[in-house]
Amino acid sequence: MLVTGFGKFPGRDENPAAALVGLLARELANDPALDARCIVLETEYAAAPERLRTELRAFRPEIVLSFGVAAEETGFRLERAAHNRVGTSRPDAAGCRPDKDFIGDGPQRYDTAVPLENICKRLKESGIQARLSDDAGDYLCNFVYYLTLEAAQNSDFIKSACFIHIPVPDRAGTLSAVDVLRGAVLIARQTGALDDNP
Repeated sequence: MLVTGFGKFPGRDENPAAALVGLLARELANDPALDARCIVLETEYAAAPERLRTELRAFRPEIVLSFGVAAEETGFRLERAAHNRVGTSRPDAAGCRPDKDFIGDGPQRYDTAVPLENICKRLKESGIQARLSDDAGDYLCNFVYYLTLEAAQNSDFIKSACFIHIPVPDRAGTLSAVDVLRGAVLIARQTGALDDNP
């Protein structure tokens, strides 16, 4: 399993998704059922896809689990789809903006094969706020998710990929950092269990 998060971006010098991936690396290292590699991608339209492709070639994961932050959320937001669109007005961490409003020549939408409905139910049963979504936005989260699902579609080793938005933890009305980590570990284990299925 390849687990990814994002680094800083304009308006947020510290990205909770990067911190989460660092914590997950330690948690999952002690889980003999999971062979997980955890990395932080630059929040950049050029650097992120290049690093992602490099990691996919080198590590050849069966599952890709990605995390990003959604400041407006109070709990986990499980993204069922990525769309072939990108906003052109918001700069990335390098100050660059896309010069077109679509990602590539592929389909308008890719859907994940990960059973996020079941995972969402498990989170709620564990007392962790979570909801399903079909809109990952038009920034780097959706951009990388689309490219990851596209890679899975054309790969002989990636079974599937999914993207999870997390809140900024420990704010009024949002999940605590402890619950964000607890939920992320649950998601990783549930998603990683797909490795055992043919």
